[in-house]
Amino acid sequence: MIPLSNLLFIALSTTTTTITMSNSSSSENLNDDLSKRVVMRTSEMEWVKSGPSATVERKRCFRAGGQESGSVTSVVRYLPGAVFPMHPHPEGEEIFVLEGTFSDTRGDHGPGVFLLNPEGFEHAPSSTEGNLLLVRLRQYPNAVEGTIRSQMALDTNSVSWVDTDVPGIQEKCLYPLDDTQEQVYPERQWLEKWTRHTQIPPQTVGQHGLEIFVVDGSFTDTEGSYQKGDWLRLPHGYILDASSTTDGCTLLCKSGGFMFAIPSDDTK
Repeated sequence: MIPLSNLLFIALSTTTTTITMSNSSSSENLNDDLSKRVVMRTSEMEWVKSGPSATVERKRCFRAGGQESGSVTSVVRYLPGAVFPMHPHPEGEEIFVLEGTFSDTRGDHGPGVFLLNPEGFEHAPSSTEGNLLLVRLRQYPNAVEGTIRSQMALDTNSVSWVDTDVPGIQEKCLYPLDDTQEQVYPERQWLEKWTRHTQIPPQTVGQHGLEIFVVDGSFTDTEGSYQKGDWLRLPHGYILDASSTTDGCTLLCKSGGFMFAIPSDDTK
């Protein structure tokens, strides 16, 4: 786990800042230049029907690759009574439940549950009451021979917050929890909680980038302010100089994701 407060990497580079607030059609790539800083304010975006189900909708933040084989990051909602047909997850699926209940063959998963479904997993998810999710598709391949990613269903509400080296910041590790996978795969996923008016020292983003989703509250940096539902992607070399507001904030963070964000058959 690599908290924002410890993102002390030596590599620096000049990057172009982009702020994107639009959705995209199902046939378009979106924010697939990983050298760009991106902010998606999902609370201001329109819902779009997702796949074969009229009761599942999404707001897309990122997409790269073919319509049926590309990598995708989206905020997704199931309307009450929604059922999605049985389907597999080539190159894996990640879900973080933000609101409501997400149900599949493993049971019912409420707010704060983190799910990682590796290659070979199939399910027909549903939601009786409806839900709101952050979903990443095809970004967790079993790319290292002999090391298969583990299936996970972690209720983060049962995990204690741990103090970091920065006063006012606590964290919970989500992925990986297995030492073998930590040694061979680059992704690190964690929750961070900042108390009100917490200032972190300037940090430089490492080689495979950083993604931040604001689960609750708000924070600011030198380029703007970010509220609940905002998704940020920061490229290698970007210097983050941030602080929480009077609300404090809870952030879902992922580092190391750029290695598998672009499909291997994509030329970008």
